[in-house]
Amino acid sequence: MDEDGWIAREQILGPEARSKVPQEFQVQYPHYANPPTLFLLLETFIDKLRLNSSTSPTMTQTILHDNIRSTHLANPDLALTYLRTLYPLLKRHYFWFRKTQWGDIKSYDRDAYSTKEAYRWRGRTPQHILTSGLDDYPRPQPPHPGELHVDLISWMGMMTRSIRRIAETIGEDDDAVEFGGYETAIIRNIDDLHWDEKAQTYCDATIDDYEESVHVCHKGYVSIFPFLTGLLPADSPRLGAVLDLISDPEELWSDYGIRSLSKKNEFYGTEENYWRSPIWINMNYLAVRALLVSYPLTHLFLCCTPSPSPSSDSPSISISFTTTPLTNPHPADNRPISPRQ
Repeated sequence: MDEDGWIAREQILGPEARSKVPQEFQVQYPHYANPPTLFLLLETFIDKLRLNSSTSPTMTQTILHDNIRSTHLANPDLALTYLRTLYPLLKRHYFWFRKTQWGDIKSYDRDAYSTKEAYRWRGRTPQHILTSGLDDYPRPQPPHPGELHVDLISWMGMMTRSIRRIAETIGEDDDAVEFGGYETAIIRNIDDLHWDEKAQTYCDATIDDYEESVHVCHKGYVSIFPFLTGLLPADSPRLGAVLDLISDPEELWSDYGIRSLSKKNEFYGTEENYWRSPIWINMNYLAVRALLVSYPLTHLFLCCTPSPSPSSDSPSISISFTTTPLTNPHPADNRPISPRQ
């Protein structure tokens, strides 16, 4: 990490390493970001730390005994020292993200809860946003500096939630309040800036020929990012549409996992076909994690019926949703969860 908080995309050290990397990928730019997945691990660390603190010391020691990888979890004081050591660096990286990846709301008179919480990936080309990690996923055309990317604002929301929880854990109360404000604004702006009522999905935004902000919708992983990152409120009226999209075999659902792009999309399976149909295990993991951790009140049951569907020789899939009165998985956050009606 440099003094501004930038972490380079590639760590290509030495001539041998450079010989294995195409020339166009060797130069690194200090305003290019990548998904802050490190903060997912830190949230899991916080979850385990809080779980251990609510478990009897004898049981915790028994579970973690002789496991060097769990030393910090077995010793809360060591864990807090570790988090306090990392915290200044995490803050620096967080505010670098906010400064370099901001999106423009005011210039285009976009109507949103916050005039600051919008984000755009840098490093865009007509065919790729390599920095997003979803290289060839369809995006608005042509590229425009007024674009807003729903996957990035979702990553920023997850990152903000994570650093808020770290601040709460180590007693940085003023910072926790500040981050909580950002988090609330991001959650509100995800709906205000990215929800498309007609398409019933979350979409990237761009600027059209009349200088108006419009949605460009390509149903796929990008569309469900607020769900994947656990930012979509559990009582949101939009949760049902997200689950319907995921579970529709004509859209994202398959026998092998969730597709990266809808079968109905015009770009499905085209050109490089990297993020235009393949099923990625990391994204499917996030979906399962979201159902278990962020949306414990909504259970998705898939049941194959014996009769084939009209358009296929394969068994059809029936979907049912039920709600169960479970408690907040993060009770220390003191944020109530309401069931979807």
